[in-house]
Amino acid sequence: MPPSRTSVTLALPQAASTGSLPPFANHRDDFGPFHADVDPLDIELGRGRGLGEEDGGADGLAGFEGAVGGGGFPERMAGPDLGAPYWAQAPERPFVEEVGRDVSGMKVAVIREPWFDAETDSDCLAAVDAAVAHCHDLGLAVEDAALPIPRWMLEADLQIIYSNARQTVELLDSVFDRPMTEDDVEPNNLSMARNDRSTGADYITALNGIHALGRLVAHFFVDFDLLLTPTMPVAPMPLGLLSPSRDDGEAQWRDVVRTIAFTSPFNASGNPAASVPLYWNQDGVPIGVQFVAPYGDEAALFRIGSALERIAPWAHRRPGIHSG
Repeated sequence: MPPSRTSVTLALPQAASTGSLPPFANHRDDFGPFHADVDPLDIELGRGRGLGEEDGGADGLAGFEGAVGGGGFPERMAGPDLGAPYWAQAPERPFVEEVGRDVSGMKVAVIREPWFDAETDSDCLAAVDAAVAHCHDLGLAVEDAALPIPRWMLEADLQIIYSNARQTVELLDSVFDRPMTEDDVEPNNLSMARNDRSTGADYITALNGIHALGRLVAHFFVDFDLLLTPTMPVAPMPLGLLSPSRDDGEAQWRDVVRTIAFTSPFNASGNPAASVPLYWNQDGVPIGVQFVAPYGDEAALFRIGSALERIAPWAHRRPGIHSG
């Protein structure tokens, strides 16, 4: 069983301090690639976890520069693990050297419609329009595009989530030699695990689905350097609605699926992506836009992210209600 996000996250700082980081290229946890928690960004790095100032990154560096300023941490995670069947190619140069590189001429596709059934809020569409204007200012070639994804490919990622939940809870049943209860596992996650009736064949079909999706997305990026979408079709939701302990489990899951309507395909395909807070709504809440890069090309995200940060800085901004 691959390590969970939590166990790997806890293990990395000690390994980093000894210089003995194992490579985790293309590693996936139960719900997608590692997430690099770099305030105020959310960067998905297929190679590992980026570092912000509070995580030991470079002092005084925010956003994309801070994410790579902590001693080449992402690059030290690059490369195949022993016995790995496939992996992302090594970067051409350290990611910190991508900060400030010229982005003019890059081709950016824009998609505004989510892949799951969800209506996109006007604030989220306005955020994309603002990002498009910034891209034009930087000399990027921007055009509307379409990436049709068959429903069975989209549902494959959800099936893997269900199967992983079931496998995890059954493993805990075995380890503790008793059935897990709501005192051990969040009620809605426990319900998901107990209600999964999929077969081994269903799981193999789901794996084939995300592999097919990865190939579909790869062909899309033959013509583009980046994809721009809303990060979510809705503004950030009130605390508690997405909690797996919410009383109405069906409503909670519907809200979860709605929030991942733009991001889920790339969790499945393994493409790196960054959510960039370029737009703020009338309530003073940051509304993210998502940049997606070709598989293994995190460098493109650091180039575009640092360029946008120069012309539309956000590190000094905080919503009226925030933590930290």
